[in-house]
Amino acid sequence: MNKMIFILIALLTTACDETSTPTDPPSKLTIDGKGDISNGIERRGELEFAGEVSGEFDSDFEIHAYTISAQAGADFRVDVTNKGTSAALDTNMFLYKSSDNGLVQIAKDDDSGFAKHSRIDMTLSADAELVVVIKAEEDEGRGQYRIELTCNNGNCELAPQISDDCPEGIAESISACVFREAQSTVNAPNLQNLVGDCTNDQNAENYHLEQCSLGDKEYCVEDFQTFFIDQMIRNCEGDARETFAIDQPVALVVTQDINQRGELLNSCAECTLNINSYEYTGAPVHSELIQSAIAFTSWSVEMLVTDEEITDPRTQIATDLARRLQNPGTTLASEVNAHLDQIESQIGPLGHAGLLTGFDPNDADIFAWAINIPSVNKMAVYEIVER
Repeated sequence: MNKMIFILIALLTTACDETSTPTDPPSKLTIDGKGDISNGIERRGELEFAGEVSGEFDSDFEIHAYTISAQAGADFRVDVTNKGTSAALDTNMFLYKSSDNGLVQIAKDDDSGFAKHSRIDMTLSADAELVVVIKAEEDEGRGQYRIELTCNNGNCELAPQISDDCPEGIAESISACVFREAQSTVNAPNLQNLVGDCTNDQNAENYHLEQCSLGDKEYCVEDFQTFFIDQMIRNCEGDARETFAIDQPVALVVTQDINQRGELLNSCAECTLNINSYEYTGAPVHSELIQSAIAFTSWSVEMLVTDEEITDPRTQIATDLARRLQNPGTTLASEVNAHLDQIESQIGPLGHAGLLTGFDPNDADIFAWAINIPSVNKMAVYEIVER
């Protein structure tokens, strides 16, 4: 009889132990294609630093999860607070970190906080996407909870991830700045310096304010301006360098179609004329051709300006001459047009013209135009040297 009672007590004890064991989330969690947390855990949104979330357990086996984004060096506390949490609710809390193998548990707590509430303190060595999971003790608790996320060192929030591509509106603003500054400069500026100036911190801040005033964009979120100025604008600077072909000359071969050096201009007593022609391969963009012409000139180029909208270089060159030369002769435009007619008759129809300006070793002002002749993959460089 005593033996039977002992067996019955043992069976009841075993059954009680099984029903009272909490259902802890597994040490590894998986995320499906939509990014929702599986294993019966309900994803409830984002928990932000200096922020709070609230929830309620009103049935058994409820498990709630919130995401946290934190940067390397973040020292923070996740706290189930006395305020906003039911006094009788006993919580368990778990912290997971995203990895190549899913979400891996890095911390858990039962009641380190107020009364039977949970609290986790953590310091990160690397940027991390985290998930905090909360449930009731024994999986049967009922009541409301409030979770607070506090940064202890003021350096916790992970900066937004951005695309390597420069936003279209910003790229357009930078190009407009380069052209505007080039056209308004009396002395020959440096194109590389212009791109640098047009992507400096002050201009970056102006672009940010200008574009964000036009509507919501990913780089206009709160506290993103500093990140934009420090990092995103550098991508834009690299794109601008490519746009203006600062680092990408195209291989050119000198041809004998036209090779005139030192011709005097009747309409400009202090001017001499040089015309050279080159051949190129492939289909480079116009700015690359202009930059290539720089490498073939005997003087140090200081600027290039190109207007893709002007298809007839005669119009552009006449405008440039009137602006650049202090006392252009009244017949200068006609004389230039005669030279361009000569180039066109000897090589082919003229395309875009890009202005190059600089100084030769004798400190003479040079105004030159790289004139594309795409029908025959050639280019003419038309130089006027004012001494």
